[in-house]
Amino acid sequence: MIKYALGCAEGHAFESWFPDSAAYDKQRKRGFVVCPECGSAKVDKAIMAPAVLGGERAAPEGSPEIL
Repeated sequence: MIKYALGCAEGHAFESWFPDSAAYDKQRKRGFVVCPECGSAKVDKAIMAPAVLGGERAAPEGSPEIL
């Protein structure tokens, strides 16, 4: 499964899940991907920020050090 951030021609932003990128392309081409706010089928993928894992986390004060 893949989640896409989407936007319509009217400027509404929304997200939707698809089995894979080919399924998104096929559904969009057929007009099945529509904006939930206005019903527009003029929908494109929006730029998504990548998920970034944080670096080292400090141990809470009073916790024993892990070596």
